[in-house]
Amino acid sequence: GTSGRRHSRLVMTPSPRKIHRWLAVLGLLVLAACASTPEPRAELEAADRAIMAAREVRAEQYAQEPLRRARIRLEAAREAMSQRKYAQAAELAAQAEADADLAAAQSRLLAWRQDVQDKTQRNAELRRSLDQGGRR
Repeated sequence: GTSGRRHSRLVMTPSPRKIHRWLAVLGLLVLAACASTPEPRAELEAADRAIMAAREVRAEQYAQEPLRRARIRLEAAREAMSQRKYAQAAELAAQAEADADLAAAQSRLLAWRQDVQDKTQRNAELRRSLDQGGRR
């Protein structure tokens, strides 16, 4: 008798009230998870500053590819931010900053190499000029 009824209650599907309670708890957990990831405004600003710094050392001339990647990733980070995908936005902003830093480093290196090459060429011209002047 009663043991069969008790068993059937344990195996029955949950009531709509219990389902709604679990959905509410789940919804609160999702909201808490979203709220725990703050807007990555500082990360986006850091990426933006890094891109500007790369431009100041002529990355558009010497390091186009990493600068292009930085801009694309920063734009994707802004898009993720507008969709409230803050973790994704933070990650993309960090990648954009790293790409911009790489662009700046490559640009400084290539500009330095160009400077060395220009000075070497100028020194050679001065030597030739001195040699020709000394022969007269």
